[in-house]
Amino acid sequence: MEKYVLEYLDYLIENRSIAKNTADAYELDLYHFLRFLYKNQILRLERVTDTNCNSYLLALEQEGKKPASIARKMAALRGFFDFCIRKGYVKEDPTEQLKVARVTRKEVEILEPKQMKKLLSLPDTMKAKGIRDKAILELLYATGMKASELAGLCWRDVNLKLGYVCVHNGKRERIVPLHETAVEALGKYQTMRREQEENCAEDGTERENEFKDSILFPARNGEPFTRQGLWKLVRAYGVKLGVPELSPQTIRDSFIAHMLQNGADLYAMQELLGVSDLSFAGQHVKAGGRAVREVYQKAHPLVH
Repeated sequence: MEKYVLEYLDYLIENRSIAKNTADAYELDLYHFLRFLYKNQILRLERVTDTNCNSYLLALEQEGKKPASIARKMAALRGFFDFCIRKGYVKEDPTEQLKVARVTRKEVEILEPKQMKKLLSLPDTMKAKGIRDKAILELLYATGMKASELAGLCWRDVNLKLGYVCVHNGKRERIVPLHETAVEALGKYQTMRREQEENCAEDGTERENEFKDSILFPARNGEPFTRQGLWKLVRAYGVKLGVPELSPQTIRDSFIAHMLQNGADLYAMQELLGVSDLSFAGQHVKAGGRAVREVYQKAHPLVH
């Protein structure tokens, strides 16, 4: 059955352009289900029944899995069997009658604009770490991008002269404007990095290209920041701010809320974030379809 799982994961990555983190989570969930089946002597995909799926659901509940975790695993199963039906690998969907407890969505927590400005002022820009950290915080709030998206950026993705960043999510990419404060913070960070790495000497374009292809925010080992590393960095500043649970997601949600409060329309926000659903923001905003940069310039709190 592993071959069907691998085929499904390849399909998601190649045709649905899902993020690697999402694909990894689906892989873990589906292989967890396969281990359950093997333990119960179910070795062929066509032998999986709704009884098996309900038994798996019950086993997860007995293990004390949280409702959100169970709901995610069931979503992975439903997607997998939907794929298998369309491919003709199975005739019936054994997950069709599954009933999973409804997950109550947590209320979105956001910072007030004054808190956000205070947060952005916390890094000590007299030190190299502070210059880097300020650039990270400014970029997160300027764009509303996810931690995983920021971790994957290279210098080639940033255009400080024109004031935008190219954000990648799987095979998709989107252009997001940068306000003046973020451009300034990134400019100082860029100058520091050029001096540290000496990649931009006047001896030709080869070193310039090396710099452009280098990771925007490398960790100490030179590899890209991990999602966990960025969360740890942001949380440390949250403690200083008096918001110990602060995360990159909080900054993203704050960006969304502040933009909407300042009149950004839904269409533009979807373009900026690369998503199709902003219902969690709790706002009812009419989609007007104005140009993204125009909306950004009018709605971002830090645009002067």
